[in-house]
Amino acid sequence: MKVSAPRFRAALILTVALGCAAPLHARADTVAGSTQDGYGRLAFTLAEGTKISASATGGVLSISFSAKTDLDPATVAAALPRVLSNGRADADGKALRFALSQTVKLHVSQVGAKAVVDLAPPDFAGKMPDLMPPPPPPPPKPVDVAELPGLKLRVGTYPSFTRLVFDWPRNVPYSVFPGAGKMAIRFDALARPDLSVIARFPPPWVKNASWRLDGKGIVVAFDTDSDSGYHDFRNGTHVVLDILAPKTDMSAYAPPGTAKPQATAMKNGASAAQAEAIVQTAAQLAGKPAKVAEAKAADTKHGESKPTEAHKPDPHAPAAKVETKPADAGHGETKAANALAAKQAETKTADAKPTDPHAAAADPNIKAAEAAVAAITAEGQRTRDGAVLNFSGAGGRGSAVFVRGQTAWIVLENAPPFDAKALTAELKDFAAGIEASSSNGLSILRIALKQSAAIAARGKGAVLQVAIAPSVPDQPIPIGFARNQLDPRRASLSTLLPAAQKSFVLLDPGSGDMLTIIPAAPGRAMPQQRDYADFAALPTASGLVITPYVDDLTVTVADARVTIGRNGGLALTPPQMPVAQSPTALAHPGEGPSFLDFRAWARARGGSFLATERSMLQAIAKMK
Repeated sequence: MKVSAPRFRAALILTVALGCAAPLHARADTVAGSTQDGYGRLAFTLAEGTKISASATGGVLSISFSAKTDLDPATVAAALPRVLSNGRADADGKALRFALSQTVKLHVSQVGAKAVVDLAPPDFAGKMPDLMPPPPPPPPKPVDVAELPGLKLRVGTYPSFTRLVFDWPRNVPYSVFPGAGKMAIRFDALARPDLSVIARFPPPWVKNASWRLDGKGIVVAFDTDSDSGYHDFRNGTHVVLDILAPKTDMSAYAPPGTAKPQATAMKNGASAAQAEAIVQTAAQLAGKPAKVAEAKAADTKHGESKPTEAHKPDPHAPAAKVETKPADAGHGETKAANALAAKQAETKTADAKPTDPHAAAADPNIKAAEAAVAAITAEGQRTRDGAVLNFSGAGGRGSAVFVRGQTAWIVLENAPPFDAKALTAELKDFAAGIEASSSNGLSILRIALKQSAAIAARGKGAVLQVAIAPSVPDQPIPIGFARNQLDPRRASLSTLLPAAQKSFVLLDPGSGDMLTIIPAAPGRAMPQQRDYADFAALPTASGLVITPYVDDLTVTVADARVTIGRNGGLALTPPQMPVAQSPTALAHPGEGPSFLDFRAWARARGGSFLATERSMLQAIAKMK
């Protein structure tokens, strides 16, 4: 039969294509043999997920595979011809069997797709090593905050609410976590929010803004009034958060626009979703499954909202259709520390339905943490010319107590939030205002003074007592710095502060300065301000407070040792009092600062003592 040229070429192309494509559908197993250090090794490369095992019984070596292999028994035998012979495969293709020329010791090792079968003579005394696992992946590169893109925050004030607008350039999932006098919003993206607008001009019902990295996202937190409500929604890619004025009727909340959004109250502390998160976290710590009180929480997607109504967030912007949603603090995961802090607020809401109220009490770690925090209490007492505050349980904890301007600061480490209303009632007319906040493991009490006053802190056993009055008799041990300036590029100052564990950076809302605060045990303080070229150590009654003059100042705390430095070393002047290098040099007459020439002093220059005295007084008068 004669075949035309075009048909022949088509058949040839099809045959070549099938031959080239066949290996792509099945990956062939391979084997290689070697003899080293007195034993033989069969090295296999197998298909992904295939497991290998081997046994040697009655002069027969059996190599089994978890999946069918395409290895030729003759190829495996040829890899170690002096040991293996007469290879055959089982009918299912999952085992290969070989005749052994001698009794052998067997060793099998596998890592991923690589496997080895080692064969050694009976008198082999060495070690047949396992395959080494691949090196672990490199640790994730730490986030450089300076390289993060900026996130602009806009603030607007209205008669009944304050508006915060986060100008994200794209849609970013977010979660809102309200609490008693505290609000936090988490974004599932990395950025560097600019909160300076709140620091420079604190809007109504919002203050003490801060942010931190949280995994692959950021958390922005700030203080609010405990009686405020809130409403959050999206406007395009922007995230809007409205903080209502205290005790505002939700039905009276009327932001710009024609819609009637639904706000969430924050009265009496945590919301229902927070109470539910507390129970779930406690149950996880106790090893018990937590039941969800409301089934609708399972349908809520993290960071998403349902379009329910039109809303115009900016009175000066054109009207636009905006997706809004009832604010729900339950979407997103809360951490155990947030749940424990919310539980300390002892809040109850009508819609909170925890299904396991005894889960938290069953865990001894939670009970111990609650007892340690609850053991600290604050009490205030008005005195004749000042005030005294007693912090029971804080005598052995780190504290920083100081006055800056007309504000007294009391900063305690690992303490519960202060009750500003109770302290205001106890101190009566002493303070112009009292502000309490907590952040990053600190509890901060700021007392606005009506007139200038001094402050003292003393530890009385388990009680930290702080006295504020026009004058205080306490004289703590001054904090002194040791110089390290042998190498000018590493010049630094250091000191020892008992009970100092870490440093905290806080913003002074009155001046806008950043303060680095190191809480320490009472008894060590900085009586007077000490100024250096790169920073200043502020006057304190307890602890150490640093205000930097340069951007790269570093303050490290390790085992009660505080070190202050910077990248190129501190700018320190050399010691002004030269010190003799030996006792002989110290005793040698000279013009050194420690040498007093009594013989020269004994000579009267004016003829008599009185004449000499008058000439000296005249010289002093001329110098003025």
